[in-house]
Amino acid sequence: MDLQNLSKHRTTLILAGIAAVMFGYIALVDDGALTSGELEGRGTHVVQRFVRARVTRIELSHGDVHLVLTRDQSREEDMDTFDVGTWELEAPVEGAADVDSVDALLSAVEWLDARRELDGITAEDRTRFGFDEPRATLTFTVADESHTVKVGGDDPIGEGVYVQVDDAPHAYIVGDDFLEALTHDVEHFRSKELFPDFRTGDVRHAALDVPTVLPDAEGSVELEREESRWWLRAPIAMMARGGTVDEMLRSVGDLRAERFLGEDPDDIEGELGLDAPSRSISLTFAPWADASVHAGEDRPELTLRVGGACPDHATELVARVNEGPVVCISAAALERLDQPTERYRERRMFTTPDDDIERVVVAAGEQSFELARTERGWTLTRGERTTDADPSAIDEWLGDLRRSEATSFEGATDETIFAHRLGDAAALTLTLHRTDDGGTEVVQVGNSSADGVWLRRGEEPQVALFPAAATDMLRAPSIRFRTRTLADRSREDLASITITRASDPSHEEQLHKEGSSWMLAAPIEARADGAAVGDLVDALAPLGALRFVAETASREHGLDHPRLVVHASFDAASTDDHEEDEHDHGDGHDDEEDDDADEDDEASSPLDIALSIGADTDGGAFARLDDDPAVFVLPTALVNALTQPLASRDALSIAASEIQSISFRRGPTTHVLSRTESGWTFDGAAAANEPTLAMLDRLAELRATGAERYDERPLRSAVLTMEITRRDGGTVTLTFGSPEGEDDAAWLPATSDAAPVVYRCSLGSVGAIIGYGL
Repeated sequence: MDLQNLSKHRTTLILAGIAAVMFGYIALVDDGALTSGELEGRGTHVVQRFVRARVTRIELSHGDVHLVLTRDQSREEDMDTFDVGTWELEAPVEGAADVDSVDALLSAVEWLDARRELDGITAEDRTRFGFDEPRATLTFTVADESHTVKVGGDDPIGEGVYVQVDDAPHAYIVGDDFLEALTHDVEHFRSKELFPDFRTGDVRHAALDVPTVLPDAEGSVELEREESRWWLRAPIAMMARGGTVDEMLRSVGDLRAERFLGEDPDDIEGELGLDAPSRSISLTFAPWADASVHAGEDRPELTLRVGGACPDHATELVARVNEGPVVCISAAALERLDQPTERYRERRMFTTPDDDIERVVVAAGEQSFELARTERGWTLTRGERTTDADPSAIDEWLGDLRRSEATSFEGATDETIFAHRLGDAAALTLTLHRTDDGGTEVVQVGNSSADGVWLRRGEEPQVALFPAAATDMLRAPSIRFRTRTLADRSREDLASITITRASDPSHEEQLHKEGSSWMLAAPIEARADGAAVGDLVDALAPLGALRFVAETASREHGLDHPRLVVHASFDAASTDDHEEDEHDHGDGHDDEEDDDADEDDEASSPLDIALSIGADTDGGAFARLDDDPAVFVLPTALVNALTQPLASRDALSIAASEIQSISFRRGPTTHVLSRTESGWTFDGAAAANEPTLAMLDRLAELRATGAERYDERPLRSAVLTMEITRRDGGTVTLTFGSPEGEDDAAWLPATSDAAPVVYRCSLGSVGAIIGYGL
């Protein structure tokens, strides 16, 4: 390196060093000072260096009042949420400051604008403006600076009051409301909260004594929290009603001082009544939480004592928390705390909210079933069989149990436990498992009578009598919770149906789908009736039960020899939701994803079901599905759709354009209707036009109301046989039998030699045909 380059390099290093020193000096000097960014936009305000977030101390004087407010800088995190910060009174008394009052004061100073500015004021002006003896003086500390704001006299023309900042050679005229914002007494800036930093969830123990207010309250009420549950410890040991306790604690936390009487009762004239309080409330708290600056420290016990009437304020009562100031509080606010002991008793069977219940196990001896919540809903497990459960049935059951409340209690002694059979190994037990790691709730069920059923909640030192109606709810069979959705498939996926009817076992119906149409493969090969099969398919997919009625079938269900047996086959679901790539989770998938994938695969895979249908019952018929022994009720609409054969009901119709001639045979008499080039003839003569056209129209539109049965035998009593010759040379024979049924339910049997099916026809649909030619 030559000398010239070396000289340049040294110069660069020296300049860099000087810059570093200067930067460090500037940073040192500027540390803690107000920045230009903080002062930006404040030039239009009177107190330009009042940066609210940096103000740490305020000293305020007016008349005989002198007070000091300081901001708790150890709790700077409050400024992220609250623009005020946490303030405390330092003088003339020590304690928390009122947030709203401090906020109003800060805002009044920060946003103070002048109505008029007076420049170049003299000493004489300062005296005339009242700054020598100001009506109010406010001194604040911001960053490392201290500034003073003085409020003098009134502007003679009524624009406001005079204000001066830091003895500057100019003054301002501002609104009267600024003076009003400063001239409050100490009480105005004191926190009115009797229990600062109060949260109901932090309370672990509460003792209430209201002897003169509620003499029937059996003395003190003592409450203790264990984990998430409240317990009464006195005057009776039992579960406490958490909602009532929380309501009481919220009322305590809401108590506010209406006014301050003094710091020491001995310095206050008059009878206060604190030595023999009308009420007292003592609260013990959990240690400070981790988020607090006092994390891990024990919190002091707080005791509120309430005395007599507040002097000169009949609607208020004297009160004091620990050794704090003597205050007056609203008597009305205290009335919310005056609850009889009875209200603190938990009378419900269990307290876990429905949304917090993860599992319910119902056990009696070795018999049990379990209801478990999953991401998809609920499942029911009994033995080794797990099925979907009906969420609405579970919600209804839990709601009914929760609404049932105890009518009386007895101590849980060995004698009462034995007398009410609450210690029996075979006794029914409900165990509720919580999702929030809150443990379990156990309900033991004892004996029942006309008076009710006896229960014990866990190891509670009381046993409870619940209304008799709770007995059936508690002993609800597992079948009540079975999901009523038996096969949740799409109608498009249903591929084949086989129906066996006990009334006609030799004519088993077999149907399959060809494209969008349904065809019969047995007992005849023909097109199935689209409307009838459509109703059946709508009921089979998805297949649903009206209700479950029994774990296993009994004689009354008629399932030992079912009258109908249905086999249905579903193809794999034709949807893009279950494509292979959606199950390729890579190496990072977990068991829950595998379970979901398995459930999706199961829901989309081919499915065969066997449905047995027995005796009729209210709303439908008893039935069983596959090898599941549970009995449920199928709706009437599905049962009716299965009862009649599904052959096409249009098989009797034939269009007039296809007919060459019709022979009408009634007993020994036969008449012939023939087509000619000029029209129709009846027995060789011109046929009457109107009745002939009416008959042909009816024949072309003829649709049976139903298929009665498969039967190759001819009708026994035919009232009309029609031998129809087609124009293409083919023939078909229709036979109509004698009417059956009565009135509106009357119908006519009809057959066609094209298929061995007996159809039902309404009298109105065949009247023009049967009566033709008579």
